Amino acid sequence: MYYYFDGKEDLFAHVARVEFARLFAGVGPVALPTEPGPDAFWSAVERYYRDAAAELASHPQLAALVRGWLAASDNPALVRAQHELEQAVMPWVERVLDAGRAGGAVRTDLHSGLLIAVAFGMGRAMDTWLMAQPPEGAVPPPIGALVGMLRRALEP
Repeated sequence: MYYYFDGKEDLFAHVARVEFARLFAGVGPVALPTEPGPDAFWSAVERYYRDAAAELASHPQLAALVRGWLAASDNPALVRAQHELEQAVMPWVERVLDAGRAGGAVRTDLHSGLLIAVAFGMGRAMDTWLMAQPPEGAVPPPIGALVGMLRRALEP
């Protein structure tokens, strides 16, 4: 195993990258709305988040991997891998941000990098909270409320 990986962290990062790629392929990109307006845009973002949550709920092992991934933020090797993953999805995030701006759903008075940093920070906090909930919880995650918070932070 050490022929292919530098250590446990490197193996974990590789497995996480493969599984995240599978998750993103399964959920697909945000289906940006064809109709204009902020409500249509934010509804599409909420649908995407719900689809991702459903995918995680239907794959408990993947959800456990995500929990481990989020908990590993103090490990330098995994922090690098998390940063690489963020950079890999950056073109997709920028595309969604541009669509939100074009549709009047996302503010245009602040630099894109700042808006993305805010969205990533809030998303990380939301994901960490959601992943900390019991896997068999009877209460569905409050995705509408979470996307609403993100909307209030980014809307004009």
